[in-house]
Amino acid sequence: MRPIPAAILAFFAIYIVVVAGGHAMLQEVSDPGGSRAIRLMFQIGPLCALVGAIVTAIVTSRQRSRGEHTATAGDTPAAKPRPPKLLMAIIVLVAVVLLYLLARVLFGLP
Repeated sequence: MRPIPAAILAFFAIYIVVVAGGHAMLQEVSDPGGSRAIRLMFQIGPLCALVGAIVTAIVTSRQRSRGEHTATAGDTPAAKPRPPKLLMAIIVLVAVVLLYLLARVLFGLP
């Protein structure tokens, strides 16, 4: 996949996951004015989504450049072992949780 479409897809996917998860957490909190929900929608969600989109664009462009480089080279070097998909999923999950906790500390959510 190309970096820009992958980043756009990641932006919207991460935004939806963070906002939905945040709203599920806020169901138990008394917030009569809705300020925490607004902060979640307009500050925390976009921040997490932007960071995720940037990381996705960097990873995707690096993968594409590696693929194009090895395709044009005359000698194909031995392929480096890639990490398993489960490991990559765990890394992404940990990054999302850490980013959410950072945003929670920065913006003062309970």
